[in-house]
Amino acid sequence: MSVTRLPERLDWPDHTWSDPNGGSILLHGVLPTVVYPRLMRPREAWHGLAILESPDVVDMWVQEEIDEAESAGINLTHGLISGGSFAIYLDEVTLLEDVTSGRYPDPEPRRLHRNALRHERPVYFIEPTADDDQWYEHLTLEAKAASHWKKLLGLISLGGKWRKRV
Repeated sequence: MSVTRLPERLDWPDHTWSDPNGGSILLHGVLPTVVYPRLMRPREAWHGLAILESPDVVDMWVQEEIDEAESAGINLTHGLISGGSFAIYLDEVTLLEDVTSGRYPDPEPRRLHRNALRHERPVYFIEPTADDDQWYEHLTLEAKAASHWKKLLGLISLGGKWRKRV
């Protein structure tokens, strides 16, 4: 079955920001692990790619490709058993009919990255690397907030609440 669009509740238009100094930036939002139908992929000409990740993500994508070749679905299984809100997201998005999801490496960013490399376009990674001291401090504070006992207690009932909304 070929899907040309995602369900309406999972679809939103791309936005183009016109730079006052010339050029434009296309903001193309993606859902993690979802394969975008061709009709939903950007068709505008583009000359560079910015990814909201650190440069380390490319090594992770390569490793996920190796893992998937050795054992199909291993990354999805790991994501589902790791717990947390992303595991709930994976559990729910894989249940949606007509949506190809649960794919690793993350299909849309990886596709765009490969396209940029193939056509020798510049790629910019927005997040700093782990050796950046200020970024390390930010991630440490974020981890402390995410692992606070009240936050963890709230995750216990999150799955049921999520299912009721979907």
